[in-house]
Amino acid sequence: MLAIVDEIEREGFKVLDQTVYLKPFMPKVGVFSKAQPTEEQWADICFGFELAKQMGALDIGQTVVVKHKAAMAIEAIEGTDKCILRGGELGRGEAVVVKTEKPNQDVRFDVPAVGIKTLMSMIDSGCKVLAVEAEKTIFVQQQDVLDMADRHGIVICAVDQEFVNSRKDALMKVMFSAGEASGDTHAASVANALREIDPSVEMFGMGGTLMERAGVRIVYDIKNLGVIGIVEIVKSLPKFF
Repeated sequence: MLAIVDEIEREGFKVLDQTVYLKPFMPKVGVFSKAQPTEEQWADICFGFELAKQMGALDIGQTVVVKHKAAMAIEAIEGTDKCILRGGELGRGEAVVVKTEKPNQDVRFDVPAVGIKTLMSMIDSGCKVLAVEAEKTIFVQQQDVLDMADRHGIVICAVDQEFVNSRKDALMKVMFSAGEASGDTHAASVANALREIDPSVEMFGMGGTLMERAGVRIVYDIKNLGVIGIVEIVKSLPKFF
């Protein structure tokens, strides 16, 4: 395509930046669907945005499909729709699709775009989120896409680098350490309170069932520590030495 553009301009014509005339179709940062991203989906959106930018810098593709911060598919020569179908199948539902502009995108003829066909590929493959780069992506058939997305519970949103950076900077991480039942109870109360203040907080540590129910990722279960009696203690020693 670049060769064609160069040839046209050698004939004395000027090929303009097409986005100048398409700004109304290039959404700003926001969530446009009725469904809102979960915290896990926001994390995948941010991960996917950074991954798509890296792939774009290598001139590989504009679209990635991710799940749990792992790449399910990266767009190559097959195009966006087949990338979505492949990634959605590998993700087995709940996958996140992210489409961005390449760092060196030639906007005279190559601008990222999404529409009904994009959404249909997501529905067919079980993807649940479409995130595009704000003010850099053409969003055609907007109302039809949003109506269909709402019927299927799919999230449609636009983000940019500043938004992604703010999400990463704002993420709070808390580590808990509870060695017995009362500590598990108190830590669970604190975890529930923290979750109410900031739903995006990431909590992990040593604890038990109550902490796990409160949203704490247990890296060591205190059941391994709760032993009574000389024989039981001796049997448990190999766990610690």
